[in-house]
Amino acid sequence: MDLKQHYEELTDSLLHAYGTESQFTMMVKFALDVTLEHAVPRGPLRKMVFDLIAWADAEGRIDELFVEALRRKPNNPKLKSLAAKLAGEVAKQHEDLQAAVEGHYTQDRENPNAEKVRESLSHYSTSGVLEALVVKTPHLESGADVEQWAERMNACKRRVCSIGLNASHVGTGFLIGPDRILTNSHVLSSAAALSDYGAVFDFVGKAQRSQLSEYRIVEELVRSEPREYDYAAFRLEAIPEGERKYFKARSYQFENIREPVGILGHPNGESQRFTYGVVFDNNSFMGRVAYTANTAPGASGSPVFNENWDLVAIHHHGEKNVYNHGVPLKAILAHLKESGKEGLIEQQH
Repeated sequence: MDLKQHYEELTDSLLHAYGTESQFTMMVKFALDVTLEHAVPRGPLRKMVFDLIAWADAEGRIDELFVEALRRKPNNPKLKSLAAKLAGEVAKQHEDLQAAVEGHYTQDRENPNAEKVRESLSHYSTSGVLEALVVKTPHLESGADVEQWAERMNACKRRVCSIGLNASHVGTGFLIGPDRILTNSHVLSSAAALSDYGAVFDFVGKAQRSQLSEYRIVEELVRSEPREYDYAAFRLEAIPEGERKYFKARSYQFENIREPVGILGHPNGESQRFTYGVVFDNNSFMGRVAYTANTAPGASGSPVFNENWDLVAIHHHGEKNVYNHGVPLKAILAHLKESGKEGLIEQQH
């Protein structure tokens, strides 16, 4: 969403939905975990609302402010109207992108490119060179060797775990060391009693989670809150049995729109699922990568791969009927370096 062009309408909508200082203060605290008077100077309510929007914009949280305000009052007519307008703008962006991509391949006789397309089809009809590289990717320009692809997928799925609270699934994680896992910070809050949580591997196919070995979580190693990079690393009570190794991360720069990505996780607490899609925005909300791969609650913390099965992001959250977001491992690796924990996740070179 691009709310920068809607400051006035967003101000009016928030004032209409949260018409008193106490209501607005409570919403900001609950939605953003921010005390209003610490973020903006006191004054008339309209000025405070406007200043808070400017503050959220500068902090990269303006989308979060609007989404959370709407989530708490989904039937407010002004918030709904602005949401509909933004949805229309997103749809228009999709249409423009599609038109830009497909415009050169139309068969419309009124289009000046149509004759060129017909000439190409005629000239190369028997030459076998009609295929084209539609999206350039760093590794697999002509596709993956099917045996190597399947071998890598099977190795990756052994490193992904279901994280449970007293045996009930709450999220997904994956190995970044012999006895270390990475997941979203919001999957295990900082106030959680770690010993109540456990990780279960090999929850695939018809396997029953309750019949698999569970490894208790015994130590928190690092954490970045959801409003930052939303990741946390933990140590397990023991090295999981079996030949599974662990992931090394790529400091990977997403550059291409429509670049393929895949996700392994446990949506809805189910046995492991694979979903795939393409990149929609490589510098989305708060520096996230946005993609079209479908997910569901319980997939938080899942590893995100490029088409070569390199670990390139951690799944973070999604917006229904819009897109899903991941935090690039490049950003997490940089944050670990700044925090003095550079070696916690090994890098793949």
